Amino acid sequence: MSTSTVDPILARKLKVQFKLSIERLRLLQKKRTAIAKQQRRELALLLEAGKEESAKIRVEGVIRNDVEVELMEILELFCELCVARYGLIEQKGPCDPGLEEAIVTLIYTAPRMSDVKELQTTRDLLGARYGRDFALAAAGNTEHKVNEKVLHKLRVDPPELGLVQRYLKEIARAYGIKWGEDSDESDGDDGGAQMKELEKQVEGEVKEFELRLPSTPGAKGIKVGEAPIQVTPQSPTSENPRPHLNLPGGRKASIGASPRRPSTSSPAKKEEKGSGIPDFDDLQARFERLKKL
Repeated sequence: MSTSTVDPILARKLKVQFKLSIERLRLLQKKRTAIAKQQRRELALLLEAGKEESAKIRVEGVIRNDVEVELMEILELFCELCVARYGLIEQKGPCDPGLEEAIVTLIYTAPRMSDVKELQTTRDLLGARYGRDFALAAAGNTEHKVNEKVLHKLRVDPPELGLVQRYLKEIARAYGIKWGEDSDESDGDDGGAQMKELEKQVEGEVKEFELRLPSTPGAKGIKVGEAPIQVTPQSPTSENPRPHLNLPGGRKASIGASPRRPSTSSPAKKEEKGSGIPDFDDLQARFERLKKL
């Protein structure tokens, strides 16, 4: 009698190994995070003692540790995805496109994660499930289906000098040590690009309403400050430990800063019905105010 599912014993083993891999990855992340905290305290002591060169060498280990923690987070998510879509794995046939990247990445990464023995077993079971040819192609990444972020984090290239400086600066700031203040101007270049993009959007908004204003004479404007534009920096990563935006006038919006909230006051009741388009002068004043922030 034919069946549309794979061997139930193999299916149960795979599900168990996915869950065991998730637990192991979470445990290792906690351990690595605790080790990283201790390493940061030691680096802070080196910076306080003026041993900058020694700190620059040892901080590379902290950076690598953070990269490995981020890699484990990605693999954990892929394992959780396989558990959530396990019905697709139980069905006979080739690997489902919705799971292919996750499964190929797990097979590729398993030999490179010696601390996670459960992944080794998971790789063998996935090879038995999808066949030897599929497993070999995934292990060699011959079809380039391994997750790009995982490939990047598996590299063993030494960190860039700028990244080392940002790490040391962030560690010094966290422990209240004055160090690297001269590098403030060079920090946060990525935020400047985002702010320029924001300014372009506001300029486009002004031009759009300028073209539409002739057809709506007497339209009243929006009060400055009623709907401020909010830009939230990206979360800290091993590539950028303290992301923030460069604002006009030399100010910086840090990841730790609380974003401005729109005013909760009710709109002015004096506006006439149908006056939804703001006045050009008010928009221009709003844009000029943004530039001076």
